[in-house]
Amino acid sequence: MLFRSERPVVSISIARGALESIFDECDKYDADGTGGRLLGTYRYDNGRYDIEVRGVLEPGPNAQRSPTYFLQDGDHQEKQFRAIEASHPEIEHLGNWHTHHVNGYPTPSVWPESC
Repeated sequence: MLFRSERPVVSISIARGALESIFDECDKYDADGTGGRLLGTYRYDNGRYDIEVRGVLEPGPNAQRSPTYFLQDGDHQEKQFRAIEASHPEIEHLGNWHTHHVNGYPTPSVWPESC
């Protein structure tokens, strides 16, 4: 566990379309876990983090799912991300999200990676 003497200020925004895509994915796989990748931008300035989730990558056609297991189709997602990155170089892979809703957890999990 990391301890820091100063607590950073963090602002996180998520585009409506990105959030709707997450909920649609959860509705589509209501008996199995699912997830995706969070894409957007982040900036650190003078003790403040501004994180903006602009979109999500769906898990891909070869994703593996069960009520207790989820594995994304990394090859498919990599190709999608590289295409997005070519036309929008400011976009970063911010992290992954996945669900536990089939196990009774009410919200998706988020694993930040780049921030």
